[in-house]
Amino acid sequence: MAKTERPTHAEIQEGAMGHVLRALREFRDEYPEKEVFAAVFHEFHWDGEYIYWPMVAVGTQEDRVCCEEHESGGGNCWDSTSWEFLVEAAEAEQELADRMHEYGLSLCNKDAYIEEYSRFVNVFPLAAKEATELAIQEGLVGDEFIVVPLDGEMALVQAALSPDQLQRHFPNLVAEDAERQRIMELPQPERIAALVELLEYRPGRLLWGEAVVELLRKEGAAAVPQLLAVLQGKVGGEAWRVASLLADIHHSTPDVVAALEAVMLNKRRSGPDRQWCAAALARLGHSDVIVANLERLPDQVVARLAAPYGSFADQTADRNLDYRPLEQILDDYPQLEPLLAAALRSGAPVELREHELAEAKRATTSAHLAVREHATGLLQDYHATVEMFQPRDGDK
Repeated sequence: MAKTERPTHAEIQEGAMGHVLRALREFRDEYPEKEVFAAVFHEFHWDGEYIYWPMVAVGTQEDRVCCEEHESGGGNCWDSTSWEFLVEAAEAEQELADRMHEYGLSLCNKDAYIEEYSRFVNVFPLAAKEATELAIQEGLVGDEFIVVPLDGEMALVQAALSPDQLQRHFPNLVAEDAERQRIMELPQPERIAALVELLEYRPGRLLWGEAVVELLRKEGAAAVPQLLAVLQGKVGGEAWRVASLLADIHHSTPDVVAALEAVMLNKRRSGPDRQWCAAALARLGHSDVIVANLERLPDQVVARLAAPYGSFADQTADRNLDYRPLEQILDDYPQLEPLLAAALRSGAPVELREHELAEAKRATTSAHLAVREHATGLLQDYHATVEMFQPRDGDK
């Protein structure tokens, strides 16, 4: 079997441009009187088995009004799945995506595959610019028409549009980037304080939530004192989000443990606050604090003893999978096995890392069925990923 050839930059670009022009011509044939303001590539996606060539949505002036109304209200209506005219990839276009997938697999390395996928999607901004010019020249659209490759991170959008176009069509994105740049230029103490304040949503805020979480995660242990102040009630903020961040940063001190415990035990705090604080304690290696308070805690909180084995633990810095604390708990409190078995089965599991293989293999012989099943599942997922990137006939 011959090795699959990587599609060239030019092939991908031509395919993307052709897809847009085909969509516009079909739209024009069906709606000759309607005015078009944009076309959007959407649903850039790969799931490990396929790379999906994105669909193209054609937006009318009616869709534009909707976008502008949501922008003025602080939202973003560039969800082109709600637009009526969608054109899926033709066979030739999906074939390019299939070839990219097969070529990526032939590299026998997941990181190399991801790099190739990134190369693939990063052709679309240039294709969008070229397709815009061609569509205007052909008379399919007016001079203000744009083509937008709409990815979740909005990076392709910024690469495809001029500063003026971004300001006109994505003012919130421009303002958010400016606010991010302003904050990141502050000295570290002031920067961390500003980011911690932005963890909690308030109307009018440009930057908040998950975007802020990622920035704080990068600050590492330096962010712990100000995150701790939120749990201690010294500054405002969402305790559940702070608890998750503390677990991600994985910097445990007696003050951190005490603050997490206090929120976990406080019946006046919300269920999510108490549960996420319990999960953070477990992820930080302090399951004993939860166990010591079993009679004072509802099942939903106790179930967070399984948190080190769920997908949120993928964010944990310097993580080492260890089933022994869980096994000890099940030895000492066998009545918890049904609750924790259900917790281990719910949600996505942690992604096994190579240095954790020995512990996962050991856990497949655990005395506890819940542990055996969970570890076996992790190993199956790990080996399925490894197998995906193994050399095949024709790969060199």
